[in-house]
Amino acid sequence: MLAPVRLAKFNTVPSLGRVCNQLGQGHSPMLVFHVTQQPALWRGTLGWNQLFDTKAFGAGPLKNVAFLMGVDLNADNTTLWSRKRSIEGGLQFEFETPYDGFHNAGFVAYKDWQHDGVASSLGTNPGGHVNFNTTWGIELNYVQPLGFLPSSIPLTYKALVSIHGPKGAGEPNAPSRIAEYYMQQTLSLDIGQMIADKPNKVYLWGSYRWWVNKFGLNPSTTGLCCTTESTWITGVTFAF
Repeated sequence: MLAPVRLAKFNTVPSLGRVCNQLGQGHSPMLVFHVTQQPALWRGTLGWNQLFDTKAFGAGPLKNVAFLMGVDLNADNTTLWSRKRSIEGGLQFEFETPYDGFHNAGFVAYKDWQHDGVASSLGTNPGGHVNFNTTWGIELNYVQPLGFLPSSIPLTYKALVSIHGPKGAGEPNAPSRIAEYYMQQTLSLDIGQMIADKPNKVYLWGSYRWWVNKFGLNPSTTGLCCTTESTWITGVTFAF
């Protein structure tokens, strides 16, 4: 039997934040208070229960074990001009939570490529191309409908946590990148259900993003003034 592949496509939305970018020690800092970022994330899974036509890979709250694959893309208008591209693959453990929610925990091998606009401007890496070593990653995805609220308030809490280990320098004359920590928490309101009794069609949401050692940059060795992002995001999602 052919096992189904489940795909998860996360929203691609611009976000505005307050960050500081610095060309390096001994150079004048450039402050960018309206930073535009375009992140895109894609995840796909191949469940073992479906692959082997069994229910053996579930017990209690654990519902399935799956192969996990993913691709990330990122662009921004900062001095770094990161242009991140990454791939990952590993295993995901899928748990059921109350009110038809779920919690997925993935453990992956992770590989990424980026662009270093700072090194390009300084001439230490004229092309700005960065090719990192493969490293480990942990990815947690938690989606919890707040079913204890009145049915007239269809609100869902979501949390995405991603941790990537040290991955080398990736370019000449540069310090090694360190572990980075990304977390985004979201409250999503199903306004389609509220207004027109059509659930899972239109969502209004707000998020908070916290990203430490962004792109693996270490502030103590790179001379960059700010490597932590703290951003509020809001948007509307239409499902078709």
